[in-house]
Amino acid sequence: MSNIKNVEALEVLQSDCSGFRGYNPGSPNLTIQSLANRVTNTKQAVDDANVAKSSLDKESNDREMAFDGLPKLASSIVFTLVASGASAQTLNDARFILRQLTGRKRKASKPVPSVEAAAPKDAAGEQVKISRTPQASYASKADHFGNLVKLVSAEPTYSPNEPELSVPGLNEKLARIQQLNSSVIQARSTWSNKKMARDKMLYADNSLVTTGRSVQKYVRAAYGFHSAEYHRIAKLIFTKPRP
Repeated sequence: MSNIKNVEALEVLQSDCSGFRGYNPGSPNLTIQSLANRVTNTKQAVDDANVAKSSLDKESNDREMAFDGLPKLASSIVFTLVASGASAQTLNDARFILRQLTGRKRKASKPVPSVEAAAPKDAAGEQVKISRTPQASYASKADHFGNLVKLVSAEPTYSPNEPELSVPGLNEKLARIQQLNSSVIQARSTWSNKKMARDKMLYADNSLVTTGRSVQKYVRAAYGFHSAEYHRIAKLIFTKPRP
């Protein structure tokens, strides 16, 4: 059952109980006003969590799009270094950073067997899978790109006319992706906190779900199992998520 359905169930329960003659529970948490307040507060908590999740999704999408172009941009930087006549050591350093950024390994100078042929075998003769180089995190990619920007900034022969390849343009790109990383981190933290607050209101001790079930038990005790009042609200369901 979704979060909002639990809220809806309590709102229906509160509305129904407000019309029951003699509804007067001893627990303050079960009064009509208390139920109404809980419905309002939990709705707000659910909305806050939804807004935070949407914000996280947007920030993550913006970051993904910005980082998708890094390998091509970094490759263009290396080719520009080559064209500018940079030293062999500088080019080697730039190519090494490019491989770090893209997660590619340096090509072997000699032909190598296929992965299947080269894969080791276990005692039963079955081939063992070879793990690939893990995908670098966004923070690592930003760090590698920053190192490439530092390298070309110190290279006197590097002076392209293209704005996106110029040192100022690269520093602007670096600042942008660093800011996107920070924005995603902040958005994820906000989402986590809002989600935690929502779940506490819905499912923790003295929560919406617990209160709804308690109201049903009170109505059954006060009006009777076969009463019209209990029959009216007995089918309302309050469900906690599975662990």
